[in-house]
Amino acid sequence: MASTIASSTFLGASVAVSTAVRAPIAVKAVKTEARASKGSKGSKPSAGINLVGGGPTPNDFFDPLNLSAGKDDNEILLWREAELTHGRVSMLATAGFVAEKFNPLFNGSIKGPAINHFQQVPQPFWEIVCIGIAMAEAYRLQEGWLNPRDGGYYKLRPGYQPGDLGYDPLGLKPSDPAALAELQTKELNNGRLAMIGIAGMVVQEFITQQPIF
Repeated sequence: MASTIASSTFLGASVAVSTAVRAPIAVKAVKTEARASKGSKGSKPSAGINLVGGGPTPNDFFDPLNLSAGKDDNEILLWREAELTHGRVSMLATAGFVAEKFNPLFNGSIKGPAINHFQQVPQPFWEIVCIGIAMAEAYRLQEGWLNPRDGGYYKLRPGYQPGDLGYDPLGLKPSDPAALAELQTKELNNGRLAMIGIAGMVVQEFITQQPIF
């Protein structure tokens, strides 16, 4: 039951997967310099942040459309926070599509294309999922975001690394900085691929009304 598992995805998007790497971004504080209004294709921003996941080396900065030009550090980090969260959700959602072939929940009564599974799920499943989503998002906001009364709207806490919720129950976070950067890059790039992949699967099922598998 693909969409059931995919929706549970949101429940774990902020907490469960945050995880294996605990800090899915490497941010280095350096002396802030004026950001150039125009930059070369894929060049790293000159302000005081360093993001992993752009290319062959962990510190490459992927920005082929130069969208970061003129943006301050907080806005770029907000984008990375959103990218990581959506990438994690997409990885779980993509994996959830296997429920079209294997669905032990609800006595196997949920069938057909994954995009139609949520209409078949009995109550109170969705109510429980929504409560879980609210709890996970509240935790993420509390960990990473400034209270508007303390620093304005859409501001991350100083020193907060996007995606790092301090949740690593299995102790999977590498202690070696190079190994951590490599794992962070893998998570980010797989998340990017999953966002494209899940979008393609959803569109295909909407058009064909046939299961992927």
